[in-house]
Amino acid sequence: MNNKNIQAVGQSALEGDNYLLLSNTGVGRGKNVFPVDADDQRNIAIRFRSDGQVTQDGKVMNKLQAQVNNKYSSKASGVIADVFVPQGGTREEVQAALEKGLGKKIKNT
Repeated sequence: MNNKNIQAVGQSALEGDNYLLLSNTGVGRGKNVFPVDADDQRNIAIRFRSDGQVTQDGKVMNKLQAQVNNKYSSKASGVIADVFVPQGGTREEVQAALEKGLGKKIKNT
């Protein structure tokens, strides 16, 4: 996974209130959580899809699948990482979950 793409999706997910899309998913399993817009998906190169919720250490977590987008379409090419974001989590908790799941520190902008 390209570090530039990880930084782009991480920074974009933490920009403004975007982190709320990851911590308060309102979409069904298999649906896009972030980014939602097809042009953004192609530009950012990585998207997150909902894979339901799980409980870890007594906390409800949104299980998100990170997928690399096909360069020429909005279809994803497969799961590259699972990211577990606390339901209702703060920006800091979302950042920590992204860093853990994607295996890279996300630089703050």
